[in-house]
Amino acid sequence: MLVQQWFVCLGLVYNYTLSGVRRDVRGWEQCVCIQLCPPWRDELRESWDRELEQFSALPEWVSERFDEEREFGSCCYGFALTFINHMRSLDGKASLSRDQFTGSHILPRMKTVSLYINIYHAILQHGFYIANTDHDM
Repeated sequence: MLVQQWFVCLGLVYNYTLSGVRRDVRGWEQCVCIQLCPPWRDELRESWDRELEQFSALPEWVSERFDEEREFGSCCYGFALTFINHMRSLDGKASLSRDQFTGSHILPRMKTVSLYINIYHAILQHGFYIANTDHDM
């Protein structure tokens, strides 16, 4: 399973590829969403949307710079984490390292996704799933 990082702004998925920043409406139906901005905080969500629009237009995200070495890599993950740290800095918070962000946000979500995929496969194969412990749920 390929996991890609992305951001949603006004219903669009922002992602950084060899062709630069892309804004897609479709093609991300099987991605995993990591919510960083609470849905009830409309003003914060709108701020993130505005900042993402401006951030994605910066010259460092053009396609010609995709292969450059950067602090978090020159990929969609690097784009995402650099943006998150940009937003954290606007809020007076310290930047997250790649390991900190992965450990606190990505791995817990992927653990949950893995559990649901295993349950799904068991149901497909056997028609049911039996949870052995509370840990299985």
